[in-house]
Amino acid sequence: MNWLAYLTVGYGYRTGLAGVWLAILAGFGSQVFNYAHQMGLLTPARDKAQQPPFHAVEYALDVLLPIISLGQESAWIPHGWAARWTYGFILAGWVLTTAVVAGLTGVLKRD
Repeated sequence: MNWLAYLTVGYGYRTGLAGVWLAILAGFGSQVFNYAHQMGLLTPARDKAQQPPFHAVEYALDVLLPIISLGQESAWIPHGWAARWTYGFILAGWVLTTAVVAGLTGVLKRD
């Protein structure tokens, strides 16, 4: 098996790798969004009295996992390059979560 096979989800048949990719992206995203918050590229969406504190890991999971809401994505507005990273994480989350759910429900089966 070549090295590229370890990076892909095997045409949807090795969905466990999609879960691994979600975990890797959550860890990487927490670093990216923590830096973006420190640079002032994530601003509060509400009055500071009602604003939950920023948590980089929760924000990364909130944008990656479309089936849950941790309240971080709606509480913080990304700007500049942080917005582009957010949209990329949302897209990757939809693709990888769909692969994981399809694998868990048995939709993708080999004949």
